[in-house]
Amino acid sequence: MKSFGATHSTRSFWLATSPLWAYALCFFSVFVCYQLKWSTIYPQLSPAVVVFVFLTLIASLIIVGSERLIWRTPVALPDSWWTGSRAKWATILIYAATLAEWVHAGGIPLELVLSGADYDYSSFGIPTFHVVVFGVYWFLSIHWFSLWLRGYGRNFAFYSLTLLAIDVLTVNRGALLQALIAFAILYVARTGAGLKALLKIAGIFAGVVLLFGYIGDARMSASGFDPETTILVVGSASDDYNADALGTGPFWIYLYASSPLGNWQLNVSEATTVHADAWTFIRLEMLPDFIAKRLTDPSVFETSPALVSSALNVTSAYGRAFYLMGWSGCVTVFLYLLAYYLLTRVMFGRTEYFDSAIATMAAGASLMTFSNTLVFSGFVAPMIVAIVFRAICRIRRRTPCKTNEVGAASLGQLE
Repeated sequence: MKSFGATHSTRSFWLATSPLWAYALCFFSVFVCYQLKWSTIYPQLSPAVVVFVFLTLIASLIIVGSERLIWRTPVALPDSWWTGSRAKWATILIYAATLAEWVHAGGIPLELVLSGADYDYSSFGIPTFHVVVFGVYWFLSIHWFSLWLRGYGRNFAFYSLTLLAIDVLTVNRGALLQALIAFAILYVARTGAGLKALLKIAGIFAGVVLLFGYIGDARMSASGFDPETTILVVGSASDDYNADALGTGPFWIYLYASSPLGNWQLNVSEATTVHADAWTFIRLEMLPDFIAKRLTDPSVFETSPALVSSALNVTSAYGRAFYLMGWSGCVTVFLYLLAYYLLTRVMFGRTEYFDSAIATMAAGASLMTFSNTLVFSGFVAPMIVAIVFRAICRIRRRTPCKTNEVGAASLGQLE
């Protein structure tokens, strides 16, 4: 494979992988998707919601544009500690740990789903152990994909995809989507946003649409429902959606993409705010969920924001924030995203794990259209693993795990 690790400007790479660029692109895409009006259960977007979204988009793009002016000096990334042999043994250990979780769950989750068994990923895995295993395999999948792009050999691509397969086998669609977004970001950043690269990414995501639809329909069928009509009824498909021509796959994606915005708008329309205290807000909207669950009274989780349908229960990054504290809550979540982003830049700049960590951050930011991913175990655990790897790197080399060498960067050509 052609190596994309020759010369590259930090300015361009950081621009292409900017979490704020991913946030702006995805929120704008969801806004456009909402206008398709394929469902009759969504309220009309209010001026307040539209203005808030576009103000955050403008602020994000201003910061992204500022980065292009600031980051001008090329830098070199350190050589990777990982070798093909180390990646192989790490993969074996990760699958051994995953096998233990499958035994605990009573079978491979994908097989259970297709056989009609009652399976919920949120309850999958050995408590605490699963968070560690997930964080390790998910981040290594991203990092090894990055090493492949940097010219470390096809073995890393193979091991990366082998770990990615765990998300398919455990029916963790959110993690799979997040990983594919991170892959796409790294690929475009390394190779450039040319027509060939964009067509490849479009083809992959078209396949993901079909996969989502197939798995969703399979679960409906295994549960005794008609897969060709049930999701259309649940989502109240409008006459504008041509199910005969499009099937159910695009409608699944439409519901996933647009329902969080619809739920947030419903809470704004109904002025649904409980005026929670600051500590409750911090626990629910800023601390990792596996910590918040141990600090928060369980009764807090018994009430939830208003929903357009009980089957569509995510409210974007801002739905629950508005429910808890109104518009001040929404502003706080956006400022938290900016702070998280700055901390990631500073902590991982010029380290081996820089591009992997920043792509993870970008993938998480892009999924804030669904929910506040900054507190989800699926986002926080890989970021913690990245911090641990960075710390190990520092200890191993007995120097800060970064290089100050300026010149030809060990990144890819973008410009």
